[in-house]
This record gives sequence, C-alpha cells and structure tokens, in this order.
Amino acid sequence: MLERNADYWGTPAPLAAVTFRVVPDPSGALAALLAGDVDGYANFPAPENLDQLAHDARYTVAVGSTEGETLVAINNARHPFR
Repeated sequence: MLERNADYWGTPAPLAAVTFRVVPDPSGALAALLAGDVDGYANFPAPENLDQLAHDARYTVAVGSTEGETLVAINNARHPFR
C-alpha cells in the first residue's frame, strides 16, 4: 500500500492511499473486477472479456497503446520492504 505523504511540498495527491494487488490469472482478474474487489486494472489479461466490462456501467474500458513503459519499483534496501 502507498500512502499520501502529508509533508509533500506540492499539490496533495487526490487519494489518501492506494493498494496494488497482482492478479495474474485472467479468470481471477475478471472475478475481482466484477465483485468490486479492485477499482481498476491496467493491462487486463483477458481481452476476450473487455466487451462484457464495457457494457457494465461501473467501468470505463480504454483500449490503446503507448510508446512509453510503466515501471513500478520498490527499494528493498529500506524498511519496510527489506
């Protein structure tokens, strides 16, 4: 979980905290979305289910491409990740 830094000098983040979950199984990813267990999913592993999600008013399905790369890194040399 990542929490908003109360001492950040700039504009505060709009969310107090975010939790990342890894759901690599396509069936599990769909089930987690439909059950409301997750709020969003980047790079959804079951493109055959996107039409089903697009017809659900709770979700916005955006399909596109990027020339960039997203990287999430953790410094496992520092507490609490060591």
